[in-house]
Amino acid sequence: MDDSSAAEARLATVVRPKLLPESSGDVFSRVVDDSWSWKLKHPEGDPPFLPVLAVAVLAAARMARTQDWAAHNYYGPLREILRLQGGTGMPAGYDGAMQSLWGHLAWWLNDYKAGNLGLSSVPAHPNPAYIGYALSQALFRSSDRQRLTHFFLALDLAPQASIEAAELLTYFRAWSQRSHLSPGAREMARRDEYKEVLAGILMAEWKRWDGSLRDERGRRLGQILISLDLYLRPRLAFVAERPRGFPAQARFDFGEARGGVALSAATDDFYSELPFEVSANALDTGLRAQFEGFALGLTSGPIVPFRQHKGLGCWASVRQLVPGEQHWVLAREDHAAMIRDYLREAAMAGAREAQGVAPKGWTFFRDVVIDAAPHDVPNPALSRVVPSVTARPSLWGGLPIASNPDLYLSGGEPDLWVPTTQAGETLPLAIDGRLMSSDFGGGRVALSGRGLTAGEHVITVGPSRLRFQTTDTVGVVNSRGGGALSHQLRVMAGSYIASSAGGASETAATTPAGTVQVVGISLLGAPADLPTGARAPLLLPARAGQYIVLGVVAGEVARPEVPRESPRWVRAIAPYSAGREFLPPFDVAWVLVAWRVGEWEARLRSDLEPEPCDPDTTRASSVRDWCRCFLELEPRMSLDALPLWSRYRVFAEELSK
Repeated sequence: MDDSSAAEARLATVVRPKLLPESSGDVFSRVVDDSWSWKLKHPEGDPPFLPVLAVAVLAAARMARTQDWAAHNYYGPLREILRLQGGTGMPAGYDGAMQSLWGHLAWWLNDYKAGNLGLSSVPAHPNPAYIGYALSQALFRSSDRQRLTHFFLALDLAPQASIEAAELLTYFRAWSQRSHLSPGAREMARRDEYKEVLAGILMAEWKRWDGSLRDERGRRLGQILISLDLYLRPRLAFVAERPRGFPAQARFDFGEARGGVALSAATDDFYSELPFEVSANALDTGLRAQFEGFALGLTSGPIVPFRQHKGLGCWASVRQLVPGEQHWVLAREDHAAMIRDYLREAAMAGAREAQGVAPKGWTFFRDVVIDAAPHDVPNPALSRVVPSVTARPSLWGGLPIASNPDLYLSGGEPDLWVPTTQAGETLPLAIDGRLMSSDFGGGRVALSGRGLTAGEHVITVGPSRLRFQTTDTVGVVNSRGGGALSHQLRVMAGSYIASSAGGASETAATTPAGTVQVVGISLLGAPADLPTGARAPLLLPARAGQYIVLGVVAGEVARPEVPRESPRWVRAIAPYSAGREFLPPFDVAWVLVAWRVGEWEARLRSDLEPEPCDPDTTRASSVRDWCRCFLELEPRMSLDALPLWSRYRVFAEELSK
């Protein structure tokens, strides 16, 4: 007998003496009498009937394992546990007893203890009747309640924000089918008879939510992200979030395989990189770590989208692909063909495989942009790369007025994005009270081009209501006169430093020495303070992966962000240049272009020899960065450029000593 079987046997041994023979007409009458006595006289103690309810939940758990939801499949295990011989079906008195006992427990938790031990999730009117009490506790486990914090985060709502139970239930049912909830919780979400029970659980947990993620044991959870740094050599790493309240330094236990790892805060929001290789095994099994009441976790999955992360300054794994933005997608080998087929149908032109970046057995797809929902409901395995904004209907894009995020220019209305509903379930969609679809299954709805008049508009999607306003114009803004305001620049060591960061000011009649006033496109100042000339812009080749611009002076380095597509107005002019302009802040010696990941080309722009920098005005990190480009990269180049590149490399070696 294993430990769980032994525990079940001991529980049954405690309960059986409290029961009466079935011939008495009420097997549980003594238990119910004791419960009333406890409630009226000694409710400060623990409920004496908890072992009986535990047996009821145990029978429901056995029923859930078989996934046969017929009532006889519950009463059979219950009779077996309690050794009620000679009968079938519901034991005598079970119906009335369960109503009383579960009702007393709900009263004790919610009213007498005022929620201090947690709020009851016991349904007032269970379905199926009588066995629904225990089934709700067996199917929706404690770990499922903790995982609801992930659902609430996906809603993109602040704690205690206003939301109706019907809206929570609708989008939970869709979210649950692609979540890591237990099979029992997902079964509850699928079955209509548990709607009322689920709505009660969701609202109770929503009201308690403090905005933090929790793991299955209730510990505060920081997510482990996968970072992708494309600088010089593409590199994958694990980086752990550091939510508010997490220790700045701690030794997290990653289990027997990896042991304890000392982590220190790299920023307010992240720890330093984890000392683990991003391997196929780590991606397949995930990562888990804990320190006291804190936990870190990476959930495994066969498909992982990546997006630019401002806090990390590189690409990083994200929960969901969002519409219209560039992504990378990492797919396990057994899902790569599915991703290829999906991207051919749904992604904009340019998505392609990236070689030499992913771990063995995985494939990276780069430059993935999807701005529309697929025509057909895709395989559930693709849920993370089906574009969605949040787990509830949201407005996305458009031409909002900066001063009011809910106000848009007429003709620039946003798109409506609705998460894909669960299979077989649809929602009515109405715009300003006009029914657009009675069976909308989720995806993107363009609101522009529908002739919406200026004013307030209401979008209704099932139980959700969204409001926004449109206006034909922001009006006429009159200024006092052209050139009335200016920004100030201070001249320091040949450079110009902004001194009006707080905003523009009225243009002075005279400009002090060492100062330049910027008025529109004009510069005002003493001749000695004005720039002597302007550099011509560089024309960079379009559609390259990365660019590095290196100056003659050590430390002069720039990485232009160049749009892949030329502006629409340029494309209307034929012929037009395929290049992209970049205005460098220094005299350029070299332009490095990466056509594919890790493959660089060096283009010589000046035959000037390298020069040392001024250590008082140049950051040491910029000098190291400049040197690394010459020392670590092996770009291809023309034969006549090789001698000068070699001299720059020697110069960088001397600086690096």
